[in-house]
Amino acid sequence: MKPSIVLIEDDDISRSYLTEAITMLDVGLTPCPDFTAAFAAIAETAPTLIISDLNLPDGALLVRATEFPTGVPVLAISAEINPSIRGRLALIGIHDVLAKPMPLAELHGAIHRLCGTVPEFWN
Repeated sequence: MKPSIVLIEDDDISRSYLTEAITMLDVGLTPCPDFTAAFAAIAETAPTLIISDLNLPDGALLVRATEFPTGVPVLAISAEINPSIRGRLALIGIHDVLAKPMPLAELHGAIHRLCGTVPEFWN
């Protein structure tokens, strides 16, 4: 069974780019513009991985992450990453953090690592 990912990103351009980048992999993807849509998708899809921006119109990941299902890894993404934020995210159980914009290989590597999948090599 292929991994299922819920992407939470409010910026239309970033969500479009990330959707294109993630769907290059053999995964199911549900892109969501906010936490409200994401929680509905999480209840419906039982994701393998949650990828979330830090700050969304209906809340901050540092607060809302406690509402995610236990045992589902979370990858935080933001243009506002610094050591203090990384530390705070680690304390609440966020599994990895990537700074936007991130290289495609870095995003794919984090997805493979957190989903426990093996990347296929490019031709």
